[in-house]
Amino acid sequence: NKHRSNEEKMEWHCEKRRECSACIHLSKGTLTILKETDHNHALNWGKCRAVEVLECVEENAQTSNEPITSIINRHVNATTSETYLSLPRKEVMRRNIQKTFATKY
Repeated sequence: NKHRSNEEKMEWHCEKRRECSACIHLSKGTLTILKETDHNHALNWGKCRAVEVLECVEENAQTSNEPITSIINRHVNATTSETYLSLPRKEVMRRNIQKTFATKY
């Protein structure tokens, strides 16, 4: 999760910040790593992949005339069970996309 940003750098911290002190500091202009610390827990790849799936669904909803429900079903059906468990319910995804693109639908 992005924690702080100024003109010189961006700081990102683990979403489990209370339990894990992992962070990365990047220079704003070149995205050079200024500081990086490791996580003290296993990473949840299903959750990481779920974020990617949601971004793809949103992008497809913007650029396609295909119904939102079909886009969601196509992407969700192509995920692993680990990713599926980290995704919001299909109805929640549909509602969020409709809110985001209310003028299109």
